[in-house]
Amino acid sequence: MHQIIVCNSSDYFKSLCAGAPADELGCKLLSFDTTPRAFEVIGLWVYGDQDLENHRDTKAIEEALVYTESVGMEDLRVELLEGFMKLKLQITCNTANGYRMAPESLTSEAQWNIFEEICEHSLPRDLSTVGVFVAGNLPGVNPSPTWLRQLSTESKNGFMAAALIEQNPQILCQENNDIFSFFANIKCGFPWSPGVGLGRNEVSQVDDTAMQIKFAALNL
Repeated sequence: MHQIIVCNSSDYFKSLCAGAPADELGCKLLSFDTTPRAFEVIGLWVYGDQDLENHRDTKAIEEALVYTESVGMEDLRVELLEGFMKLKLQITCNTANGYRMAPESLTSEAQWNIFEEICEHSLPRDLSTVGVFVAGNLPGVNPSPTWLRQLSTESKNGFMAAALIEQNPQILCQENNDIFSFFANIKCGFPWSPGVGLGRNEVSQVDDTAMQIKFAALNL
């Protein structure tokens, strides 16, 4: 944040200054394209306050994720995403009477809702980050019939993937080491055979739908 936003030698700072009007003293008031609360979350995080329990305004964190993506603060965006995932799980696990439920005690529907919201604010390149979190914290998440039906209407490849998931649940087995390559290849329209996968660059190009398919395919 300091190098990109605060440092007056950064391209981002120069671009903002170039487009900002000057007052009678020649001073410019810079307007950052995000909300004050989101900017506060980013600033606190960058300068050492990484305890999101003190920032339970998830909307502000969502806005911070959008902003960090737009200005190229990739490392910070990933850190915020990891914090956001933990916070969403914590909020869901906290009961009205003050007790905290274990994640595995959540219903499949509750786990799916967490997973879906996480994916809503993730990017295809977050596949490993989100996959590790889901594997460790959402053991009961599985694709619902409603989701499969929706997936089947989005594209030909989506229909193919939905049909395979519904009719061949064994392909969702976590022991299937080829599952990520399988769904990535289906979404990209490539032929697939066991043991043939995508490289890191190709996986990063898979769109959000494919990313959700692959997360769901963990069958956790």
